[in-house]
Amino acid sequence: MANDSLRRLQCGLDDIAPRVPLRAGPLTLQFGNGDLWYLRYGDLEVLRRVYAAVRDPGWATIPIALRDLVIADRGDSFRIRFSAVHRERGIHFEWQGEIEGGADGSVVFRMDGAARTTFLRNRIGICVLHPIEECSGKPCEVVHTDGVVEPGVFPGLISPHQPFKNIREIRHQVAPGLQARVAFAGDVFEMEDQRNWTDLSFKTYSTPLEFPIPAEVRDGTRIEQSVSLRLEGSPPARPRAKLEKTLSLLSGQFPMPDIGLGVSSPGLPPDERALKHLGLLRPKHLRVDLRPAAPEMGGRVESATAEAARLGAALEVALFLPPSGAGGLDPALALLDTCPARIARVLLFDHAGLPASPGDLARVRQALGSRRPAPIVGTGAAGNFADLNRSRPAPSGVDFYCYSANPQVHASDNATIVENLRGLGETVDTARSFSGGRPLVVSPLTIRTRRKPGPADPDGPGGPLPPGADPRQISLFGAGWTACSLGYLASADVRSVTYFETVGWPGVLAPSGGVPGMTACGVQPGAVFPLYHVLADFAEHAGGRIVRTRSNDPLSFDGVALACERRLRVIVASWLNEPQTVRIDGVVGRPRVRRLNSGNVVRAMQDPAEFRSAEAPELPGDGSRPAVVLEPYEVVRLDWLME
Repeated sequence: MANDSLRRLQCGLDDIAPRVPLRAGPLTLQFGNGDLWYLRYGDLEVLRRVYAAVRDPGWATIPIALRDLVIADRGDSFRIRFSAVHRERGIHFEWQGEIEGGADGSVVFRMDGAARTTFLRNRIGICVLHPIEECSGKPCEVVHTDGVVEPGVFPGLISPHQPFKNIREIRHQVAPGLQARVAFAGDVFEMEDQRNWTDLSFKTYSTPLEFPIPAEVRDGTRIEQSVSLRLEGSPPARPRAKLEKTLSLLSGQFPMPDIGLGVSSPGLPPDERALKHLGLLRPKHLRVDLRPAAPEMGGRVESATAEAARLGAALEVALFLPPSGAGGLDPALALLDTCPARIARVLLFDHAGLPASPGDLARVRQALGSRRPAPIVGTGAAGNFADLNRSRPAPSGVDFYCYSANPQVHASDNATIVENLRGLGETVDTARSFSGGRPLVVSPLTIRTRRKPGPADPDGPGGPLPPGADPRQISLFGAGWTACSLGYLASADVRSVTYFETVGWPGVLAPSGGVPGMTACGVQPGAVFPLYHVLADFAEHAGGRIVRTRSNDPLSFDGVALACERRLRVIVASWLNEPQTVRIDGVVGRPRVRRLNSGNVVRAMQDPAEFRSAEAPELPGDGSRPAVVLEPYEVVRLDWLME
C-alpha cells in the first residue's frame, strides 16, 4: 500500500506536523504552524493555546501558511519570527508574527498585519484558550478596559453567554503561591465558553459578538494585537511527573444508550451486501430528516421505511417546521401517521433548527397519538449544544431534549478532535441541569463538521474529495474516536445516540459502486470503515452497561469499558504515531485481545465477517496488571469472561 494511503487509513489526515518543544523558564510549551500549544507549569496546564485566526462571514477559518520562520531556542527562553498568510476565496490577509518566551516564565505573542484585498470578515485577531480542567469553577480576576477589577469565577457548568466582557487582563491561580496574568492589547476582547461546541476550553477573542458582522475590511487596513502571559509568585518547584500510562476502571456503571444511524445519503441506498453488514450493527433506529416544504419528502419517508424494515430498526424522525408555522406540517404528519415503520421518536425543530414551541409539540403528539406504540416527541437544537443551552425550553410538554455534536466547529486538527471528546460529557452534564429529568438524545454525532459544504477539499490524494467529506471517517483514528465518544456520553447518562449515516462518506461503509476519492484513500467499493467494527463491538454488548473509565494521558490514548452479564470488554485507542504501553487498572485476568491496526485494517475492511470471527489470542502476562502495547493509531479490544 502506498504511504499516503496508509497514512489516510491510520489518522485520516496528514496534519500531524511536528511541533517544536520550547521552554520559557518554568513553563514548557510547543510551537507549531504559528500557534503556541499546551503552556504548562509542571503537569498543570496554564493555557491550552494561543493563536491568531481569520474567520470569514460563515465563521469558517481561513488556513494559515507560514514563511520565513526563524526560531531562536536558548534552552530556557526563545524568540520566534515568521510571516503568516491567510488567502482563500477572495480573502487575503498577511501579518508578521513575533513570539518571545523569557526565562522568568513570561510569554508575549504579537501580530502586526494588513489586508491585501477588500473582504468581509467575522473576526481577525488573537485568541487565547484557558483549559477547562484547571479553570472550570475556579476563581479569577478580570481587569476591564475601564480599569475596573472584577472578581469572578470561571463557569462550572457551560455558560450559554459570554462569562466576561471588555477584558484587558485575566488573572487566575495556577498553583498555591503562583498566579498567571494574561493581558490583551489592540482590540476589545471577551470570553466565551467553548464547551457549547464541545471544545474543552474557555476562549478569549477580539471583536465582541455584539458588534455588527460581517464587517468589511478595506485593502490596506492594519491590525495590530498582542497577548502577554506573566507568572507571579514563588511556589515550590513542580517538575512534570513521568507517569505510567494507565486506563483505570472506576466505580459507577451506566446503561448502554440506544445506538442508531442516519439513513444513507440521497442516491446511495444500501444494496444487499451493505444491508448484510449493517445488520450486524443491530441499529435501534435510523434517523431521517424531513422538511415539509421539500418536494422529495415522500420519497425520503418511503426509502427510510424500506431501509429500517430490512434492518429491523425503528425510525427517528427529525421534523422541521415550515416557516409558515405548524399549519404547514399536515402533509408530513399524514405521511408519518400512515408510515408502516415503527417511529421511536420525533425530534421537532422550527425551520431554523431551533427549539419548537410547546404548542407545536402538542400538535405533533396529538397527530401521531393513535400510533401504537405512540412515538415520544422532543425538541432542542438541530445544530450544536449552544443553541439548546441559549434557549432552554421549559420541560413541560417535552418528552426529551436533543442536540447534535461534532468536534471541529472551531479547529480541525486531530489534537483538537481528541481534546473535544471530554467536551461531549460536559454538554450532557449541563443539559441535565435544566432538563427536569427528561431523557437526553444526541443526534447526530459526527466526526465531520456539519456546516454547509464548501468547495471541494483539495487535500484528497489523487483529486479533490467531495464537499463535506472528512478522511478521518475511514481511518483508525475515526474508529478510536467513535469508541471513546460513547464512553464520555454514556457515563453522563445519555439515553440515545445517533451516529453518522449508513452508506457513503458520512457513513460506516462504502457503497458498492464507490464514491469519489475513496479508492485513492485506500477504501475499496463495498468495504466497511474501521469504525464499523467499533459499532459492532457495541452491538454485541447491547443491553449492557458502560463502566466509567479514566485515562491519565487522554491526549495520547483513551478508552471505553462495556459490561454485559459476565463479560467485560475494554476498547483502547491510541492517538499517537508511535508505540506506547498502557496498563488496565481495576480488572485482573488474561483477556483475549483483538487488534485493529495498519497491519490488518485493509483485511478488516474488505472481509469484516472473517476478521470478526477469527480467534482472539490471550494477552501475554500473568493477568495481575494487564498491559497492552499499542501500535500507532491502533484500536485494541480486550475481552474478559468474569467469574
